[in-house]
Amino acid sequence: MDAAEFDEFERLVNSTESHTETQCATFLHHAAGLLIPQTPLHRNFAREDRNFFGSTDFIISATIKTDQNHEEQVAYIWS
Repeated sequence: MDAAEFDEFERLVNSTESHTETQCATFLHHAAGLLIPQTPLHRNFAREDRNFFGSTDFIISATIKTDQNHEEQVAYIWS
């Protein structure tokens, strides 16, 4: 994220004039690595997914190493 993008993100986060969740979501891919509690080997993300169960705002899927050194697929979903 460059300085101009960060300034725009910060402005959206601090805005009290309107709801800016959708606009803020465009910047979340920059934080994907911080939103996973483990260090991912690979990660993917999706925004605004409509599915059989309803709507989700942001999804991160990742391949991580477990404590037993096995690869595991995980997903973190925000709705």
